[in-house]
Amino acid sequence: MLAAIALGLLNSYAEFWSDASLAKVIVFAVIIAFLQVRPQGMFVLRSRVLT
Repeated sequence: MLAAIALGLLNSYAEFWSDASLAKVIVFAVIIAFLQVRPQGMFVLRSRVLT
């Protein structure tokens, strides 16, 4: 839910400073960059491993 709100805000700010098609490219580039930095997502679920 938090990510959807953040993407919506990013899209609206990018559309304010540029046109709509460039704003969608900017949002897509941010998503790809985020997945490159944190492929596990925003929150990591830790589980206990049986040893």
